Amino acid sequence: MVIDRLVEQDFSEEGARRRFDEIVERYENGWNFRAKPHLLRMKEGIPDDEEP
Repeated sequence: MVIDRLVEQDFSEEGARRRFDEIVERYENGWNFRAKPHLLRMKEGIPDDEEP
C-alpha cells in the first residue's frame, strides 16, 4: 500500500520499493523511530520558528 501511494505521487516504483526495503531493514537491525515535531507544528499551523 505504501509503495502504491508513493507511485501515485510520481515517485518511481523501483526507487520507492528500494527505499522502503532499506527502512524496514533499519528497523529490523534495531533502528528507532525519531519523531519530527516540526512536521506536527506545520500541520497545526504553527510556524517552524515559533515555540509550541
